[in-house]
Parts: sequence; structure tokens; C-alpha cells
Amino acid sequence: MSTATESYALCAEGRLQHHRVGTGQKKRFRFTEQQLADYLAATEVIRPLAKIIADMEKTEKEEKRQKRARRSSQVANEGYSRLREFGYGDGSPKKKKKK
Repeated sequence: MSTATESYALCAEGRLQHHRVGTGQKKRFRFTEQQLADYLAATEVIRPLAKIIADMEKTEKEEKRQKRARRSSQVANEGYSRLREFGYGDGSPKKKKKK
């Protein structure tokens, strides 16, 4: 919990079990670890399984797309390298050296 005000509000609403210790204006709220654990368990949000599966499929599709993109760029680079070997890389063919 981020602030004392939020904690006091949860206690006042009865959502967070607690102990009040002290008298008069100086009463203090005290929580056991178990009371906090119970509150946290009751407020836990669990993502629906369908959402988890959809996110996993989206991630897998994106990874496959990236892999295809890397592979196609590698093929293109190999092709350009071969073209340069034969003199087509700078726009004009290389002149053959005379012996």
C-alpha cells in the first residue's frame, strides 16, 4: 500500500482486517503478515487464460516474422556480395585485367 491514508480507508471500509491499538485519538492500526496476505490474495487479478494464450501467439508470430526478415536480408546480402564479386556492385562492371 502506498500511503497511510489508503490503509486507513481500507480499514474503515472493512476490506483490510486489522487491530486497533491504543486509546482515544492515538489509536494505531496494526496488521499481521497474515492479514496483509489475505487482503492481497483477495485483490489479486488473474489474467484470463485466453488473454495469456493470445499474447503468447502474438509473440510467437512476431518472432517468426523477425526471423523471416533476418533470413531474407541475409540472402539479399549474399546475393549483393556475389554481384559485387563480378563487378556489378558500383553500378558499372569491372574491366577485366589484360595479361
